[in-house]
Amino acid sequence: MKNPSKTGPQQDRISIVLNWIKANVDEDCAKWLASLSTTIDKVLGDPTDEESVVIGHGEFDRPLIAAFTNNDPFRTDLPPGYAIAVNDTGAFFSDNYVVAGHSGGSSQAQVFILLHEFAHLLEAPGFKPDFESKKAGSANDRLATKHCGKTVNNAKSIS
Repeated sequence: MKNPSKTGPQQDRISIVLNWIKANVDEDCAKWLASLSTTIDKVLGDPTDEESVVIGHGEFDRPLIAAFTNNDPFRTDLPPGYAIAVNDTGAFFSDNYVVAGHSGGSSQAQVFILLHEFAHLLEAPGFKPDFESKKAGSANDRLATKHCGKTVNNAKSIS
């Protein structure tokens, strides 16, 4: 991964979307992702202390990966201190992709991507590891849509 960072306009957008999720998550999604709000706070950390922030962004060498969870040194080249990383050139920021039926770069795609990653982080019931498994990724997307579709659909325009 090139240019890993926990600052800048991309980080600001990630924080805005996470805070929106925290304030607007629907009941089914909140039950499925137990402790989501507290975990969002922990992941965001204290922006004045970069070491406490464990979500960041950078340029992945594989643009189809929107984000990933768990900094596994056998699969990533991220420096330590990242629980979730968002791809600067992927569907979170770029409209060149579609995520679960939502245009990349849209508020709905951004909410979906982050909820998908938090489902991994929180080991949501039924959610499977999907690194390099399109089948598992599709099954996970269906599960995230089932439980969090209302939250995603309500994310029309987050500013």
